This record gives sequence, C-alpha cells and structure tokens, in this order.
Amino acid sequence: MSGPKVSVYEISAEQRRNLQAQLHCSQQSLVCREEIKEAARYLNGVGGQIQSLLSIFELANRRTNDCSAEISILTGYQSALPRESQLFLRELAGILVLQTDKFTPSETELAKRKETLAKLQALRNKAAAKHREIETALPSMEKKAKQGAAAVKGAIADDVAGVRSFFVRPPEAEDENFAADKKKVEELIGEVLAAAAAAKRINTKEQLQTFQAVTVRPLQNRIEAAAMRKRYDLVAQTEQAYISDCVNEVMAEMGYDVIGSRTVVKRSGKRFRNALFSYGDGTAINITYDPSGQIAVELGGIDRTDRIPTAEEAEALHEDMESFCSDFQNFEKRLQAKGVMMKSRVSLAPPAAEYAAIINLTDYTVTAAAPVQEIAVTGKRSKTAKKRAMLNEKEGD
Repeated sequence: MSGPKVSVYEISAEQRRNLQAQLHCSQQSLVCREEIKEAARYLNGVGGQIQSLLSIFELANRRTNDCSAEISILTGYQSALPRESQLFLRELAGILVLQTDKFTPSETELAKRKETLAKLQALRNKAAAKHREIETALPSMEKKAKQGAAAVKGAIADDVAGVRSFFVRPPEAEDENFAADKKKVEELIGEVLAAAAAAKRINTKEQLQTFQAVTVRPLQNRIEAAAMRKRYDLVAQTEQAYISDCVNEVMAEMGYDVIGSRTVVKRSGKRFRNALFSYGDGTAINITYDPSGQIAVELGGIDRTDRIPTAEEAEALHEDMESFCSDFQNFEKRLQAKGVMMKSRVSLAPPAAEYAAIINLTDYTVTAAAPVQEIAVTGKRSKTAKKRAMLNEKEGD
C-alpha cells in the first residue's frame, strides 16, 4: 500500500444542501443590494421629472385650473425623496457584507447568511414600496399635467384667434440649447445600444434581474424625464411666443411702427431679441426679450454710429422719456386686457437725462418701408410726443 493513491471525494448530501442554500442566500443578497441602490437612485433622480410636473401645474394654476393639490403633493415629494434615498443607502451600508468567494458548510454560516438576506429583503421591500408609490403616482400626475398644458394652450389659442399660429416659432427664437440637447439624445441612444448588446450576454435569471435593476430601469427613467422636460419646454416657448405677439399688437395699436430687429448672442450663450419701434423726431423704443422671460422697454435716440448723446440731446431725450411714462402705463393696460399680466417688476427707473442713450441703427436689420429719421435736436419737445401725450390724457379721461 505504499504506491500512488488516487481517490474521488465528495461532501455529504447534508453539507451539499447547506452550501447550495448559502450560495442562494449570497446571490439573492447581491440582487437585493442592487435593487435597493436602484430604488435609492430613482428616488434621488426623479427630482427633475417632479420639477417639470410642478412647472406645468404652476403654469396651469396661474392661467386656468386650480392645481394646488397636485402642487402640494409634488412639493412634498420633492422635499422628502432625496432624504429617503440617503436613508436607504445608510441602512444598506450598515448591513454586514459576508464573503461571496468562500463558503463553509455549517449551520452557523448558513444562519448568518439567512439573517443578512432577511435584513436586505426587508430593506429592499421598503425601498421598493416607496419606488412603486412614486412610479404609480407620477403617471396620473403626468396625465393631469398634460390636461393642464392642453388647457393652457387652449386658453392661449382663444386669445390669439386671428393671429398667426403660435405653434410657429419665429426664426430668431431658435433653441439655444440645441447642441446640448442633441448631445444628450446621442448619449442616451449610445447607452440604449450598449444595454442591448449587454442583454445578449445574459444567461441566467439572476443576471437578468440584476441587469433590469441596475441598467434598464434607470435608463428608462432618464428617457422619460428627458421627454417630460421637452414637453415642458414647448409649453414655456408657446407662452413666450404669445407674449411677444401681444407686445407687437399693442405697439401697433398705440401707433408705433416697427423699424428694425436683431438677435444678440452673448459670450455666455444667452440669446436676446430686440425689436425697435419708431417714436418720433429721430427717437425709438427698444424692446429687449431675454431668455428668462424678462422684457425691457427703453426710449433712445437713433443714429448710425456708436456714441453717447450730447448734453442737448440728453435733455431732449429726457423730455421724451417723461412723455413716454404715460405711454408705458397705457402699454401695460393694453397687455393686461389681452391676458398678459405683470408677474414681477425688476426695475422701473424714473425719467432722467443720465439714462439717455443713442441706438446704433446699423446693429439692426431695418424693416421700415420709409427712410428712418436720425436724431435731430430742435430744443423743444417733439410734436409727435406732444400729440401722443394728449391722446393718452384723453384715453385716461
């Protein structure tokens, strides 16, 4: 019996069942951990979708329906979900991680793994319940938001009946974020293709569960959030286009002829639009639209060069500014009659010579049919300004 000894060994059936049970606990624990992390990521990342819904409900609340209940619910979610997400992750970090590459077939080891799995399953169930709650609530909110957006669009459509379609955006209002939006879409497409390729390599049910939790659901949520943001952008752009139309209508009603326009892109990438309206005796009203919705209205002299006004010009422009004050009040009343209300006043500077400015007409695309008169100081108030002031006084009576 001193020669080579070749044998085949195996563990007992009881030990084999013990190891299989431990392996099952280990695999399920990994799945639970990923599902908890995915639920936490969803709860923390759904804020963008909630903010988009809030913006639509707030818009509808201002223009059409009472959406205070929906706003209250979404505001609560917006505040609570990031905290709950962090709480789930902290609880997860506190659960002991057992070895997954070494197993000892004993009842003690099996009991430890069962205990760990039970804790993870309990935490997973809490996180999943909150995940389902939000996933169930948001579609109904989204449906109401669509109805609210449709109501706003309908109200705007009623207001602009007979005016050019508000769905047609003017050329100068091109999306400033086109390149960024395109890049995001390309990135999402790349992730979808990568996920499709990864799915082909899945061979087990456990791998599929993990893949759905870690990859598919977060990607689906991001795609839905991106679509929601785009729908909200359309509503905001529609409202701004209508406001711009109303401004042009009011200016025409008040006797101001449009004489030029331009689009300016700042170094920051922000795009501003300007519309120039004649006022009289070489003066004009410049209206500036900024991307955030602010509208600036100011009166200035016209020339074909960049310069500051002379003292005499500044004094004459000061006189016209005083005349324009009553025009501006009339301007806002007429806008209000069309449903365009002032939300907030950023500034309202009084007439003063120090605010006098010369507008360089060469910076604009001139659209006036007749030649545009440049500033000419006569030492007295313009006849146009006097006539308009008298008209405003009559309307005030």
